[in-house]
Amino acid sequence: MFHGIEMIEEEIVDKPIHAIPTKYLKMIAEIKPLDGEKTIGLTKRNSTIYLIKNSGVLESLDETSFETSPVLQATFSFKKVEFFSNGKMAATEHNSSMLSIMDETGKIQRQLQLSYTPKDLHVFKDKIFVLSGSNNEIYVYDSELRLERSIKFMNSQKETCNFILPLDISIFVSCQSAILEISENGTLKKKFSTYGGSYSLAIAFVERSKLLFAVQRGQSQIHVFDYNAKLKTKLLQAHNSAALWSSLIIAQDRIYTLDYITNIIRIFDLPPINWKVML
Repeated sequence: MFHGIEMIEEEIVDKPIHAIPTKYLKMIAEIKPLDGEKTIGLTKRNSTIYLIKNSGVLESLDETSFETSPVLQATFSFKKVEFFSNGKMAATEHNSSMLSIMDETGKIQRQLQLSYTPKDLHVFKDKIFVLSGSNNEIYVYDSELRLERSIKFMNSQKETCNFILPLDISIFVSCQSAILEISENGTLKKKFSTYGGSYSLAIAFVERSKLLFAVQRGQSQIHVFDYNAKLKTKLLQAHNSAALWSSLIIAQDRIYTLDYITNIIRIFDLPPINWKVML
């Protein structure tokens, strides 16, 4: 399915802003919606990026031509979709508290009615992590939708927290004033933030360099922190403008973003990253 693709060449320019190094991102493609269908998220399996459509359609993105192709049509409206290692998927529904397991064709195999409102969902090592609308609890399920445990974390300011990222080392939670790093039992390990930073949007982690990427709310800007929670650089789109990047994927030395408001996907080259971090 063609989505209106513009191939764009921009120069990368470095300059200091308030003593924090800043890099301007080189955009290589822009995918604009032409069918009026809402893209609500991006997800990845192996090296393939997928577009999650509100209508229940999942589309694959060609990494060379940046054209998309329908993969499946589910029987419900998507909110979030994540892959298991075997190709099956966990999904939440738009305006519903239903958690579903689908096969590779989109056919529902299992469903669980949650007793809370799910905000974000991630599959990590075939475990399903779901962030509750309470903004201070994460539920963990196995691939059969059996509840394994719940993780409560401190949110004393009662901030809005919208995204989670479970990893081997920790679980990251994107909240308004900071990205929280918590342990598997909910203990706060670190806060990733900077003066004037506003988050609660998409986050990503680059394992090879131990760098956390956090979208700055309301701007086409990404803050990059080292594992000691120090802000190392800011990545800005040229002609930095208002944006609400609700999806962020870093793969094959590219940055994939989705602007929730404009429904535009932008793809950038990932600038070289050579920082060494002591863990």
